[in-house]
Amino acid sequence: MIRVKSYFANTVEEALVLGRQDFGDEALLLESKRTREGEEHLGAYEVVIGCPRSDTPASPAPEPALPSGGPAVRPAVDSPSIRAELDRMSNLIQHLAANTLGMRMAELQPLAAELARADLAAELVQQVVHRVQARCAEGGARSTPALLVAAREALSRMIRCEPDLGRAGDAQRTIALVGPPGCGKTTTLVKLAMRLGLQCQKSIAFVTTDTYRIAAVDQLQAYAAILGVPCAVVEHGGALAHALSSLRGKDLVFIDTPGFSPGDWDLASEWSRALLAHRQIATQLVLNGATRTADVDRLLADWRIFDPQSLIFTHLDETAATGSILTAAIHSGLPISFLSAGQSVPEDLDPAGEEALLAFLAQPAAARSAAA
Repeated sequence: MIRVKSYFANTVEEALVLGRQDFGDEALLLESKRTREGEEHLGAYEVVIGCPRSDTPASPAPEPALPSGGPAVRPAVDSPSIRAELDRMSNLIQHLAANTLGMRMAELQPLAAELARADLAAELVQQVVHRVQARCAEGGARSTPALLVAAREALSRMIRCEPDLGRAGDAQRTIALVGPPGCGKTTTLVKLAMRLGLQCQKSIAFVTTDTYRIAAVDQLQAYAAILGVPCAVVEHGGALAHALSSLRGKDLVFIDTPGFSPGDWDLASEWSRALLAHRQIATQLVLNGATRTADVDRLLADWRIFDPQSLIFTHLDETAATGSILTAAIHSGLPISFLSAGQSVPEDLDPAGEEALLAFLAQPAAARSAAA
């Protein structure tokens, strides 16, 4: 047997959420339709949600007490309207057992597998599949290409791509790059400087606070010499204000920072306070695009102390799975600004765009393999 309940909501997706609150993960969408005329105030859709009954027999409900001295009161199940509704539900459940449940398992399972293969977080896979299911229930096509398009649209509404730097309205834009060791901060900083500074005919300057890594200062100073731009070296947080003041005539100032390891968080906290003390600094968190989704939340938590305004992902040439990138963007709520896929300066840097991030949903994996 299946337990059935109707919900009114403005979207099928909202009704699904209500159904899962009542029935849990076993909630199944049985039917959805536009609300009848005169009932629009209840919601745009009437959605029927079902759930298989537990094998454990439920305790029978207590019989209602009879009014003393009066006739027995029969439940109004013989009402023609209620009887018709019960018959409709019974017929609905019988033919949807093969129809809707088949769509949920057979047609959506490949899509779920595609999302999981891209390393998207499990709960996000479920969210996307639920949104696609809701779209199908509202009359959307159910072919594989249509499901992929629906998944792309669902994910595109969950992420933001904002290829911008600094804080809008500031005469000088000051950008600090922070992130784990080896994520490519210094190379990315130079790419940004060349692409957004020199190509746009903006005056630029470098600041490096990475005096802990061997040759880190030399590396950035070498780039600065090639580009003919100043490079200030800041050895402690208290000296940052003086360095920024000396560069106040520049349009763009790029700050490189150390890649703090787990044992360096006292030092990381010191530098986070130094950066946050300057309102004009916009911090970008740089992450390796090949990072596993299992590690994403830990990294986001670690680097939250820097209060980043956006995300940059590097090393995209090392992976075809962008699920961890999408997971990081969705879990953090931060926009993605730039993507880097290679070491060439400044060529291997592009403004973030949905096309690149969602390319894995352009066609099924089987079709991509055949094309290769």
